[in-house]
Amino acid sequence: MKSWATNQKGFTIAELVIVVSVIAILATITVVAFRGTTDRAEQTRTVAQVQTVYEAVKNFYSEHGQWPLAGWVCVGNISDFPAQDDFPAGACAIRTSDGGATWSVWYAANTTLMNDLGPYLGPSFKPLLPVLKPDAPLVSGTWYYKWRGVVYDDYNTSGRNATVFYGIKGSTCPMKLASASYYAWTGGRECGYDISGAQN
Repeated sequence: MKSWATNQKGFTIAELVIVVSVIAILATITVVAFRGTTDRAEQTRTVAQVQTVYEAVKNFYSEHGQWPLAGWVCVGNISDFPAQDDFPAGACAIRTSDGGATWSVWYAANTTLMNDLGPYLGPSFKPLLPVLKPDAPLVSGTWYYKWRGVVYDDYNTSGRNATVFYGIKGSTCPMKLASASYYAWTGGRECGYDISGAQN
């Protein structure tokens, strides 16, 4: 009687290397595709938040004849932005210039804006966004930013107006919302949308 063992043939080293290489390539493609999908989903959510704030500010103006009076304020209550990932409580944007050793508040929430704007935002408005972080290693002497919300400002050098600021992944602001762009860093950019129509 013949033994089955004598007829079995194993994989060669070359075949195993090829199989492992193919698996590695497929895994890389899957991870890149997933990350791209996640980035697009987060950008879509951010743009939706900006549009919600845009409509709320316009509605406030149509009823009161002026823009909400608040300069460089996160749209949301202080409690909407808990301490997290270098963010102190109440902050929706922070920055560093010492390679990430310390982070300072860039924009924070207060009660004044939400007293005015809150009723126009509606109960479904969720101020806290996924944290937008720099893509590159932090280098001392260069400003880097982290975002997790939308910012409202009611003033610039040309007089009273209403502008919404937000952080976005990548180097380009969504065209339908971008009348101005400001600070840029590796992997992200601060974008501005002038609601009042004044040049920013």
